[in-house]
Amino acid sequence: MKSLRLPLLLLVPILLFAGACSDNGGGGEDPDSNPLLPLPEGEAPDIVLLSVSGHGGAVSAIFCESDENRAYLMDGGEATEALLSAFDNLGLDVLDAHFSDRVFADESGLADRLGFAEMVGFLKAVQAKWITGQAQPTRVVIVAHSHGATWAHLAVALLDEIPIEYLITLDGICLQWECEHTAGLAEWLAANGFAPPTDLTRPCELWTVGEVEYDTKDVAFDNVSINLEVHSNGFPLGDCCTNVRLDGTTDGIETFMAPESHSGVTLADSVSMAWVVDEIVARETVTAD
Repeated sequence: MKSLRLPLLLLVPILLFAGACSDNGGGGEDPDSNPLLPLPEGEAPDIVLLSVSGHGGAVSAIFCESDENRAYLMDGGEATEALLSAFDNLGLDVLDAHFSDRVFADESGLADRLGFAEMVGFLKAVQAKWITGQAQPTRVVIVAHSHGATWAHLAVALLDEIPIEYLITLDGICLQWECEHTAGLAEWLAANGFAPPTDLTRPCELWTVGEVEYDTKDVAFDNVSINLEVHSNGFPLGDCCTNVRLDGTTDGIETFMAPESHSGVTLADSVSMAWVVDEIVARETVTAD
């Protein structure tokens, strides 16, 4: 039950044919370097929704480059749209933020090019302002696709004191992640004073549960209440493994085997996102009652 490991010669034609992660096309902790901060004033939102997208181009994935990566899950017709609509129908106020498959924002200043550094800073600010010590703390929801699932689960592992209400893992992939990001992430963690308990810069096959090695994207850490994961039909590649807790249980983890492709699972009108929304609505309705 290890991660998908395709030989490079086999990987190249697959990626060229269908795209590495999606057909849709050095920040730090200082708020001045993070365009999402400071957080807006006024009443705290019920939900903070983060999306974390995967790779943006097939060729750049082959060569382990991040230049084309962007936060496509924020686009119209994508997963975030379905979730925002669902929370709106539930009468919940939502603040959304979006991140791409990179260590930190590039120099373009574009809103769809923020990275892991900005996500970590944003989550820490949300915790300080709207979660810690609050009678009705804001709840955090994360939806992530492909490489973005690796980034999302890394953030959850690193910030293990921040509660995550829903972690939505859409066909998580670790393939080619390390060649693209390990060096940059190690440098950023060291520069920002992080000393994680294990080597999060190499998240593929990092965690041993029983006698099985799991990618970070396949682990629902203790601060995650509900992990909703979707596996695609495997075209051109897909999530290898059902998610698990570090104690070997699957409490709070639900897995859906989707009919859609790796890219198709993210679409707002997909069967996959309909399942995700139904799972959330069912839980929120029970809580409201």
